Amino acid sequence: MGVKNININLIVEGYSPRQNYKGKEELKGSIEKEGLLEPLLVRKDGNVYVIIAGNRRFRVVKELGWKAVECIIEDADEKAAAHLSYLTNSEDLRNNLNPIEVALHLKEMREKFGYSVQDLLDLGYAKDDQTIYNKLNLLKLPEDVQEKIAEGTITPTEGYRIAAVKDSDLQAKVIDTISGLKRRSVRKTERIIKNLIDSVNYGKEAPDQPPQVPEGDIPGVFFHDSSHMREFEDETIPLIIVSPNYGVGLEYEKEVSFKDHKKDLEKYVPEWGRKLMPGGYLCINFGDIHNFGTKQETEPEIQVMGQFFQELLRPLSIRLRDIKIWDKGMTFVNNRQVSFNDDTKHTSYRSLHNFEYIYILKKDGKREVPYDLELKSRISEQEWKEWVTGIWRIDPVRRQKDHPAQFPEELPRRLIKMYSYEGDIVVDTALGSGTTIKVALELGRRGYGYERDTRYKPVIMKKLGIKEEDLKKPEVEEDRGTPHTINEFAKTIGDMLAENNKTPKDIVSVRVPLKSVLSRDEIEIDWLNDDEEPDPSGPTGTSELLRADDYENEMTSQEVS
Repeated sequence: MGVKNININLIVEGYSPRQNYKGKEELKGSIEKEGLLEPLLVRKDGNVYVIIAGNRRFRVVKELGWKAVECIIEDADEKAAAHLSYLTNSEDLRNNLNPIEVALHLKEMREKFGYSVQDLLDLGYAKDDQTIYNKLNLLKLPEDVQEKIAEGTITPTEGYRIAAVKDSDLQAKVIDTISGLKRRSVRKTERIIKNLIDSVNYGKEAPDQPPQVPEGDIPGVFFHDSSHMREFEDETIPLIIVSPNYGVGLEYEKEVSFKDHKKDLEKYVPEWGRKLMPGGYLCINFGDIHNFGTKQETEPEIQVMGQFFQELLRPLSIRLRDIKIWDKGMTFVNNRQVSFNDDTKHTSYRSLHNFEYIYILKKDGKREVPYDLELKSRISEQEWKEWVTGIWRIDPVRRQKDHPAQFPEELPRRLIKMYSYEGDIVVDTALGSGTTIKVALELGRRGYGYERDTRYKPVIMKKLGIKEEDLKKPEVEEDRGTPHTINEFAKTIGDMLAENNKTPKDIVSVRVPLKSVLSRDEIEIDWLNDDEEPDPSGPTGTSELLRADDYENEMTSQEVS
């Protein structure tokens, strides 16, 4: 095998695995200046010489008008020449065959030249047959995807995983998803594929039914306290947002002592935890009790509250994951101890408590969510930059006209967007004016809430844009009731207790007619009179936990210097 000058008219192009012939002009300039640095590799076929390697160089010298060109003549038939062509153009030598060119070459080797998969393995194309099939499967992908693999924007290994998805619609979703990612890996691509497949199956499952709202009430609002959230099964709520009462003497917590306040928390907080699903979030907005000393008739003292929530929730495997400080940005306050004047004594300066806490707690466990829902629900990068800080500067509601402690809408908006998915159930267990439900609905979630104090019903209706005529009305059927199971009967009694602001210890007796079909009006309850002493063996009552969306000192014109 030597070098020989061969008349250019006796040379013809042969098979080459290379599909991309870019860089021809650069090669032309090099050959004009330096000459042909590497001879063509050819094989003799009758009266002509067929190129094994060097098609692009041959085209250039032909354009330059050469009459003859140096060639190395290889003693090989067409089948062997195809393999040699691959070797001389392989990535090991020239790094210029892209994955699609390699796949096309393997296809030609099998279909045109008759190589078996084992032959290809023996020649070193791969270490196992699955790799051969993976490379061939790239050719089953859409042409635009093949182009991205050839260009390197999608790796061949990612291409293998995509090609393994047989459903064309799902395959398209995978491609769109990974193309939009700034940073990705093969592992992430595999996870995307798995989650998208799960999302297809997820859509085929029967949708979970929303809780049934009692007739006549505002849709999504339950007018009883949240110590018994009977409308929800345990571990079914993805996100609970709540601002429990503060124990500072707002209009709905008059005469509630600190001892009663703690008992309230002990009654309500564990119930929230039981209803929270594994992997779900509980966001609690609260403040410390800054007038604790005044209420206890002692020197000024602050009672911190965060520890109580942790102590009550940790046994339920609900752990504090993050803390946000809500900076209210107030500059006016009616507290004399925070003002500065001629009578202010040195060392007696007090801080303006214009902040509250937001505890973000998560229940142990992992929540499986379809990947397309994950992507659809993610906050934007700009939102992340604004919300990642531990201090949230959000103005409070300045005029608490309808309710003494209303949330600013921005607060639940951030929490709902960060800790729930589109379509999720979001529950406020101390609803107040209804802000959480309003924001949840605006964000494509299903909002629900508990409010014990029925005097705020008009406030909630106003905020949600509901008129009296829009409410559900019970259908009355004459002389007919509904069959009652034991569970239905117990629920009816529970509703009657809530409506009358009573507890089981207030019941003297219950009378019902002996019949299979029973109407609610036929249930008669004798209540304990207020001046009667309850049975000491009965259950102990505690003060009810009331709503405080947002504890805020009343404003005056006293400005803090």
